[in-house]
Amino acid sequence: MAGAGPAAAREAAEVPLSFTRATNGSATLSPTGDRIVAEVQHVLWAQARGGGKAEQLTPPGLEPNRPVYAPDGELIAFCAFQGGGFHIWTMRPDGSEVEQRTEGPWDDRGPAWSPDGTRLAFASERGGDPVAGSPYRIHVLDLRSGELSRVTGVPGQEGPLQDGPWEDFDPAWSPDGKRILFVRAKGVTTATGLALEARTVAAVPANGEGPVVVEHTETEAAQVMTPAPSPDGRRLAYLRTTPAPAASCTLVVDGKRVDVTGDIAPVPPRWTKDGRLLLTVDGRFALVRPEEPGTAEAIAFDGVLRVDRPRYRVKEYDLGLADERVRPVRVSICPRSRWTARRSPSRLSIRCGSRTRRAARRRNGCGALSPRAISSGRRGRATGAPWCTPTTGTDSSASTGGTSPPARRPPLPRAAACTRRSRPTASGSPAST
Repeated sequence: MAGAGPAAAREAAEVPLSFTRATNGSATLSPTGDRIVAEVQHVLWAQARGGGKAEQLTPPGLEPNRPVYAPDGELIAFCAFQGGGFHIWTMRPDGSEVEQRTEGPWDDRGPAWSPDGTRLAFASERGGDPVAGSPYRIHVLDLRSGELSRVTGVPGQEGPLQDGPWEDFDPAWSPDGKRILFVRAKGVTTATGLALEARTVAAVPANGEGPVVVEHTETEAAQVMTPAPSPDGRRLAYLRTTPAPAASCTLVVDGKRVDVTGDIAPVPPRWTKDGRLLLTVDGRFALVRPEEPGTAEAIAFDGVLRVDRPRYRVKEYDLGLADERVRPVRVSICPRSRWTARRSPSRLSIRCGSRTRRAARRRNGCGALSPRAISSGRRGRATGAPWCTPTTGTDSSASTGGTSPPARRPPLPRAAACTRRSRPTASGSPAST
């Protein structure tokens, strides 16, 4: 539109956002137990276990999740979304030396450290169709050589639930580093399509040279996720989930439910050396002892994320009203009647002979009102074209775009005026209606 203001100009304004809880955020405790790294609002933060101000480690655009400390505390592994896919990344505990460890057109998720800190196990669809996708299998990355190897779903490997489609995910190492535990889910057909039934915790040799065996089978009508063997290898924790409308997430240790007060987030539970589990409960991070879940230790979180909020200049419209400048109007003429419509930026007038009616413009500012609707008090159909398409002469205002008023048409002969409908009278002669 003529006279419109310039394109929206962006002016950055820094806005602080404070967070004290996480939405499905996971956390990991340092091997010394005095520092926590947590995922809050798609950002990794570090703070002392005793509380205090959290330090932002990653930018918001990285979108990291499921951080986990290396056994020696020198690195933190996590999954992040970049370049259209999820991959495995590492960084130093202070947020430096951020490095992408896997690449390609496949998704890589859920990293888990080997006990010696030299390898990372993760779930990936790599090797399959990068466009249509493929089932997840467990892979291992050797950080020393960069070598990648698949340990489940290899040719000739025996295992449970392999008579149909299946998926492997959520790996975790045994304390001796010889095996990798994970969830094996069976593909099932439901009323809404293909779904996964995850009720099996399985294990495979860490080098992939051997069969997959069942470690635990869930007997409840629920799904299992994130198996976590204890540091001494004697206990197994995992989460049991049920879908909506009765959605729930429950901590299970050694096959028994642990009644934790509050809503547990579906993120990996992390064992500590003293036999407790780091969980996210009601958005807060807490250390829970399975034998005494009521005596959980809460870890307060206090983080401030500073973001740039764009400010946009309000668009201005110059209608020429302030300085009373002359503005063009649009005129529509019905060739079969005496109706004439004039539209200016501020009003729409309908004229028939010496009579003039002023009509309110439609709110969206487009289209026209028919003269019959104006006379009867009803709105006509809104279109960008004139009411009647003339057969001769110049087009109406729809062709000029309102840049200049069209030339007024010469008056039509009376015989060419709009013919009124007639109805028969009792005597049989027509009468006008």
